[in-house]
Amino acid sequence: MKKIILLVSMLIASNVGFGQFDGGVGTEGCKAISISNPNIVSWAKGVEVRRGFQGTSSTDYSAYGKHYMAQGRPDSTTTRAISLGRNGEAIITFDRPIINGQGYDFAVFENGFTPNYLELAFVEVSSDGINYFRFPAISNSVSEGSINPTLINNLAGKYEVGNGTPFDLNDINDNINLDKFNIRFIRLIDINGGVDTDSQGNIIYDASSTGPSTGFDLTGVCVINGGEPYLISGFEGMLSQTNTYEIVSSTNGILDVDGNYHKDYISNGVTFEALGLYGGSFACGFGLSNLITSTDSYYESAANMGLEGTDSVYLNAYYSDYAGTAEHNIIRMADSSLFKPLGAYVTNSMSTYNYNISSLPANSYIKMVAYGYDENGDTTRTSSVYLADKRNGNNINLKDWTYLNLASLGECSKVIIRLESNDNSGWGMNPPSYFCLDNFVISVNGDIPNIPINVSTLAPTNINENSAILNGDFYEGNQIIINKGFQYRLSDENLWADIIINMNETSYMLNNLLEDTNYIYRAFAISSTDTIFGTEISFRTDGSEGFDDLNMNSISINIYPNPSTGIFNINIEGLNSKADIIICDFQGRTIKRKSINNGKILIDLSSSEKGIYFIRIVTEKTTISKKIILL
Repeated sequence: MKKIILLVSMLIASNVGFGQFDGGVGTEGCKAISISNPNIVSWAKGVEVRRGFQGTSSTDYSAYGKHYMAQGRPDSTTTRAISLGRNGEAIITFDRPIINGQGYDFAVFENGFTPNYLELAFVEVSSDGINYFRFPAISNSVSEGSINPTLINNLAGKYEVGNGTPFDLNDINDNINLDKFNIRFIRLIDINGGVDTDSQGNIIYDASSTGPSTGFDLTGVCVINGGEPYLISGFEGMLSQTNTYEIVSSTNGILDVDGNYHKDYISNGVTFEALGLYGGSFACGFGLSNLITSTDSYYESAANMGLEGTDSVYLNAYYSDYAGTAEHNIIRMADSSLFKPLGAYVTNSMSTYNYNISSLPANSYIKMVAYGYDENGDTTRTSSVYLADKRNGNNINLKDWTYLNLASLGECSKVIIRLESNDNSGWGMNPPSYFCLDNFVISVNGDIPNIPINVSTLAPTNINENSAILNGDFYEGNQIIINKGFQYRLSDENLWADIIINMNETSYMLNNLLEDTNYIYRAFAISSTDTIFGTEISFRTDGSEGFDDLNMNSISINIYPNPSTGIFNINIEGLNSKADIIICDFQGRTIKRKSINNGKILIDLSSSEKGIYFIRIVTEKTTISKKIILL
């Protein structure tokens, strides 16, 4: 009985340590995406972080890092990161939509120190910024001490710093509220280790920590499969000095028939209008700024800093709700064409932020509202965000940049941004009505991108005398595959034979083949308009063991040692002509090829992977195949 118990205990221990997923960086089969991977097409453009606490019992929020440290391409250090805190969140946007392409579609980077010290996060995606869908995460770790990449799948933070965890949108079930060819948002949620569970109900364990850098440390998110880039209005390079600002005045504006001075700030074909009232002495609307320190002017600094970090340029705007003020804070195309806004990053200015802390009364709010207008001047829809809200026990006061989703406005001739508050007097709003804006995003193509079907023929496997497994990769894109399968033929014939396979299959066991014969095959898919073929691949079935009747009594073959750790000696007695020695792996791929004349040769496979290989000896009249094992 003790032996049985001991054996069971050993099996349980081995199963706990056995990894069903790929391992850490540098191990065989690792799927990590390096920051220098050539398949990366772009990096995170904007990051909005909602900090979590510094520990399970702490009331202090995590504080390490800034939002811009997770924008753009990260480096290989562990210091450039922003900590989410316990159950904190980050919402990331990009310069283009992420699409469900072939293979992995994006990757998330964390500053992991070692393969056994990993801080993890759930990953969710959204195409509308409202409905989010989570990747089915798996964690087979049974304690914080058993953390290992081979036990983790579909959780961000699986690899060490400089290497991202890749994600494939195919892993998420289809849903009417998710357009996998138009993913605009990624949301990361820090794992509460020992409490949160994976998609199978297992408790997830990750490295525990406390203090300002608690939780998942985001360093970057990259796009691997992306659609057509958006048109983004940023304002870098539009100010020649640092820590300064520019507003409309009589010296830089144009006097209009309404008696006011006007100035247009144009970025990437988009106009942001400014208005100078009272002979240009009072500025409304938009102005440039890269202020990071408070001033005594109307255009104080952003409550945090520019979206791209210190010294980056953004718009600081003033809104006047005084009766009779000409319309301002207008956004339109410079050529007056229609456009489809997707969103922008906004935040309080320092003056508004400070007022909201000290002077905004209880049960009051200040709200930013974006109004869309169609080509007839009628309002389409509105979108809003609260800059401050003290109603019903809330304590919202934006200091960090927040994404204002504008996709609901539809096609617009212009967008006008106004501020509203219930803290008013006879002159209008009591709060200083300033706000900051950056990275105004416009869709350049409102239609779903045309992503075609792609078919790849993969190498055959399990080749023997009379059968082989045919393999293919069938990528549907956003088209529809009606039928799919394989075509095959003898290499010296032109007539193809068709094989239709089930829609959820990618392989087919082809039987009744001729032994020792060359074949050609290709994968194909049929859409409503076309048939798409993969490349043609040839293979040869095995010959029967031994030579044909003409030679079997006069020739013999000896391979030794077999199995071997690398060196195989081949001795063919009775060979009177030249022969080719071909070494193939189990997938039919040629590893080595040599010619012999005297019947003796040495084959060195010490640099190859361990496994089963085939040696084929090909003469003018026959072919013989032998199986060898590399230890």
